[in-house]
Amino acid sequence: MLRPVGGGREWQAEPARIRPATQAERLSAGVRVVNDRARAAVSASLDRELPPLPVPVEGCGVCDDLAELRRKALLRYDGSAESDTIVLLRRHLAQEHDGG
Repeated sequence: MLRPVGGGREWQAEPARIRPATQAERLSAGVRVVNDRARAAVSASLDRELPPLPVPVEGCGVCDDLAELRRKALLRYDGSAESDTIVLLRRHLAQEHDGG
């Protein structure tokens, strides 16, 4: 009986057709498991109630830069960097745009 890396449903295989996985196959499977877990964590975090996101002021270069940094963090599944940009944008809005 075999099972996928990271768990899952087992299946039966003929011993004569089994070979050890290559280093590249093991690495690829491990990366896939880590990515699946990260996506699941992001999905779970989206299910909770969050305060509204700050809205960048149109035409403000700093607001635009922070919005772009947040977008890039989202694409990398980097929740820490995303949170940082939200905090920085809220601080900028409070200091430079009377709270937005």
